[in-house]
Amino acid sequence: MPVASMRDLLAAGVHFGHRTPRWNPKMAQFIFGARGGVHIIDLQHTVRALDRAAAFMRATAASGGEVVFVGTKRQAQEVVREQAERCGAHFVQHRWLGGTLTNFETLRARLQRLRELEAREAAGEFETLSKKDAQRLRVELARLTKKMGGVKHMSRLPAGLFIIDPKRESNAVTEARKLDIPIVAIVDTNCDPEMVDYVIPGNDDAIRSITAVTTVVADAVLAGQEEFRNRQAEREARLAREAQAALAAAARAEAQGESAGDIEAAMLAAASEAGNVQQASAEHPGSSRPAAASTSVDPQGAPRGRRRPPPQARGGRRRPNGRAGRSGQGAPRPPGRARPGQRGAPNTRQPNQGE
Repeated sequence: MPVASMRDLLAAGVHFGHRTPRWNPKMAQFIFGARGGVHIIDLQHTVRALDRAAAFMRATAASGGEVVFVGTKRQAQEVVREQAERCGAHFVQHRWLGGTLTNFETLRARLQRLRELEAREAAGEFETLSKKDAQRLRVELARLTKKMGGVKHMSRLPAGLFIIDPKRESNAVTEARKLDIPIVAIVDTNCDPEMVDYVIPGNDDAIRSITAVTTVVADAVLAGQEEFRNRQAEREARLAREAQAALAAAARAEAQGESAGDIEAAMLAAASEAGNVQQASAEHPGSSRPAAASTSVDPQGAPRGRRRPPPQARGGRRRPNGRAGRSGQGAPRPPGRARPGQRGAPNTRQPNQGE
C-alpha cells in the first residue's frame, strides 16, 4: 500500500509545476503534459518516488542515523520546523551556513557555544551581569539561535538530507554530494533531478504541497525511530539476561571451589548459552526448544523426522534375450570369439576330419 494516495496529492496541488519556459529538460520523464502554459507533473511517478523515499528514511532512522530537514524559502520554513520537531530531526529553516557539513568541526565549536549560552541563561547568570554584558550575550544568543538553532543537538554528520527545492538549496546539495550523503528532495520542473538521490517530483512552492510531502517523510522517520528503540530495548534485555546467567554460573562455580579460570569459563559459557536460547526463541516463538528435531542428523547421515528414500535398482533395466544393457552385463560371449581389441584369445575351434 502506498504511503500517500494519488487523490491526496492531487488535492494538495502536488501536480502543478512551473511555467513551461522555465522547465529543465531533464525533468521530461516526470511531466505528464502542459495546461495553460504550466507543466503538469505525473503523480504516478510521485507516488512511487514517495514510497522509495519513505522506505529510505525509515531504514536510516531504524539504523540510528540522523536526518536534517532543509527548507529556507518562506513557504517552507514553518512546515520544516514543525515536522522536524515532531519527528525529532534536525532542521535548517533560515540561511544555510557554508561549511555546515564540509567544515563540521568548526560548526561543532559554535554549537557548543550556543548550548553554553542557553545553559547560562537558564541558570539565571545573565541577571548577575551588568546590563551591557547581559545585552551583548543575549544578542549573541539570538543570532546563534537563528542561524543554527535547528541543528544545535547534531553531534555528528547526518545520514541523510531532506531538501525542499534543491535549486534554491544548491549549497546544501553540493556539500552533501561531496561527502556522499544521500539526498531526498522535492524536485519541481525547473530543477535538475540528477543532483538528487531520491527524487520526489512535485510542487515545491505551494504550502499544501510541501506539507503533504514533508508529513509523509516525517512519519517515515518516526516509524524508523520506533524500530530503533525496540531493537535497543531487546538488546539491553538480552545483555541483562546474559549478565544474570553469568553471575549465577560464577556463584555456583565459586561454591564448588573451582579456580578463577574455571569460574571465568563458566561465566562465558552461561552467557553464551543464554544468548543462544534467546535467539532461538525469537526465531521460533511457538516452540520452547531451541532447535527442531527435523534438523538433527542420525548416525547414518539421514535427517531425523524424514523418510529415507527407497533404494534404487542398479544396473538399469534388464534386456531380454541375454543382450547386455547399458552396464555391460548380460550373457557371456561364445568361446572362440574374442572381444574387440582382445589379443591372444584361445583358439577352441574343432578341426575338420579332412585336416
